[in-house]
Amino acid sequence: MASHTFNLVFAEGYLKLECGGIMDKEGFVDLVRVVGEAGAQAGGVKRCLVDLRQAESRITTLDRYDLAALAAEKLPAFKMATLVREKQAQNNLYENAANNRGLKSLVTDNETAALEWLLQ
Repeated sequence: MASHTFNLVFAEGYLKLECGGIMDKEGFVDLVRVVGEAGAQAGGVKRCLVDLRQAESRITTLDRYDLAALAAEKLPAFKMATLVREKQAQNNLYENAANNRGLKSLVTDNETAALEWLLQ
């Protein structure tokens, strides 16, 4: 049984996915699937704001690397901003690995900056 929750909002020009519960590797794999399906249903929207501030992340450093590769593979041409409670060094691994594989990615604890980056 999934221990994570998603609330998907279709905003003007982008998707917003609010996450809650425990986000383990399975949760992040589900996140990638949900974002891809929602983008297709929204007429090809390729921008997403993922809000993890209400979720508890339980992934390893290697998981972050693997998830960046998966997201870049499954979400080609997407631009994804991820909101976290507090930006930490391990967030840079995901961000750099995703960007190096073609997924435009930003991880930040600043919602205003995330939206500005996402919508530019």
